[in-house]
Amino acid sequence: GGGNAANSLTAARRLGVECSLCTKLGEDANGDLIRNELNSDGVDTTLCVSKAGLDSPFTYILVDTSTQTRTCVHQPIQEELLPEELPADMLAGVSVLHLDGRNTLAAAQLAKEANKAGVPVVLDIEKVRPNIDKVLPLADFIVTNTGYPKIFKEGASTEEGMAALLDQGRAKWVITTLGSAGSQMMRRTKDDPEERVSDPALTYSSLDEYTIVKCRAHDVAEVVDTTGAGDSFIGAMLYGVASGMPTERAMLLASFVAATKCSGPGARSALPLRSEVDEKLL
Repeated sequence: GGGNAANSLTAARRLGVECSLCTKLGEDANGDLIRNELNSDGVDTTLCVSKAGLDSPFTYILVDTSTQTRTCVHQPIQEELLPEELPADMLAGVSVLHLDGRNTLAAAQLAKEANKAGVPVVLDIEKVRPNIDKVLPLADFIVTNTGYPKIFKEGASTEEGMAALLDQGRAKWVITTLGSAGSQMMRRTKDDPEERVSDPALTYSSLDEYTIVKCRAHDVAEVVDTTGAGDSFIGAMLYGVASGMPTERAMLLASFVAATKCSGPGARSALPLRSEVDEKLL
């Protein structure tokens, strides 16, 4: 399996969240493979738009276990999902809208509709993409990879970049994943909950008017493949947002899910089922 949003939805679905994917695919064998694999995990694909003459996106991933590195060769689809192609009333009954930074014009339209409907918007962003500036201000929650905060605010530290992301829109928090160093979340101190979540894996600090919470990476016996680790982290955060879980609790769950994913090959093979997760994390 692959695709940021598809991986995240698979992780969330295995935790018990009902999920649907909306994207554009070609009417080809790879498109059928994408749908079938997601359907086998219980992820609905009826909102996906199919178009003849297009090649469904495909990525070759080469993993070097000796250096724990990977090389990705990506073949994107020839055109993005367009705003006018969005299915009607697709936000009906939706509790969380997740966007992965692609199909930005369609994403911006959906995010505006979600804002009006009171549906929280979670944005996964890892690089600069065309028109992403139209989506960022509409996100309620932002998750970035390690490098993006410094890309967003050139010459800044990670924390300064995270603060800039918070300040440019309506986001309640920004989380940056840090690989083997875990993750960190930033929110405005005025938005701190009355009670802190206490756990040995969590460390609290402050920067100006912001609170920073660092979450240690969960231990894993052997790292086999880190492909999709960030996606699986986000999938667990989607579970947390959908269920109303305190953010720090969701980070602890996400740390476990991401670490467990790394114990197997590919982006999805080792994603845990809800029954495999300690109830204390849920």
